[in-house]
Amino acid sequence: MHFITQKTRILGILLFSIACGCLSSVSAQPYLVHLWTYDSDSVTPDPLDSREILNVGLNSTVSTSGSIAFTVVTGLSENNSEQSLFWFDKDQTDTDNPEPAYASPTWENARLVPMVFRQDHLLYLKNGDELHSLYREEGVFSDDTIGGPFATTDSAWMVEKARSPGVMYVFEGGVGDTSFKLHAYEIYPVDTAELLEPVTIEVDADNITLHFSTVEGAMYQLESATEMTNWTIDGAQIVGNGSELSIQRPVPETGQVIYRLRKL
Repeated sequence: MHFITQKTRILGILLFSIACGCLSSVSAQPYLVHLWTYDSDSVTPDPLDSREILNVGLNSTVSTSGSIAFTVVTGLSENNSEQSLFWFDKDQTDTDNPEPAYASPTWENARLVPMVFRQDHLLYLKNGDELHSLYREEGVFSDDTIGGPFATTDSAWMVEKARSPGVMYVFEGGVGDTSFKLHAYEIYPVDTAELLEPVTIEVDADNITLHFSTVEGAMYQLESATEMTNWTIDGAQIVGNGSELSIQRPVPETGQVIYRLRKL
């Protein structure tokens, strides 16, 4: 993650890597294999404390190692709610009784947003202006505030949402429920060569530059949006040459721009 202080510009950028296409060959393995299911209703003590769910899986992000971080929101309404941050590892010692690697020690009347996730390291934002570093070392977690507070009007945020190539998570739990389930599935075939991952991301006062590796002959398309919907094509399709290519766009004067790069 990169953040750059700027006095006149507000920038929020999300970079997604999406591999699109279909499976054309027959595989001896099923395409989805169930790994484990976490059921909060079967856990003692109850992690939700019999609270009613408003949202489960909010702001979820998956690390490069396959772990998932997300927020559970409970309460009566958006303005009368509390949140808890959860972190689950893909690989569970006991797949019949999976456990979170980390859960917030207390419910907080605050907005908790997972930002960037790597193996054993999660960066998350609290109430929009307080950046936290949650780090695991030898099974022990430390939660440190980084600098700040980061004033939204002075900071430019770039968020890389990493996606593990071989895992899919499905949340089960609706509004008013007092428990939730998290299902983990292995995705086959696991082919990291077909994933599109940013190699280097640069932001300066004028431009955003994304450097990425390509597959020779493959087609790539940059898309942009101001929200997570209504994506529009941004520029012409790019033909991969088997090496690194770059895309550059100007930093927006105001507001938020979200980019995603698709492999067609």
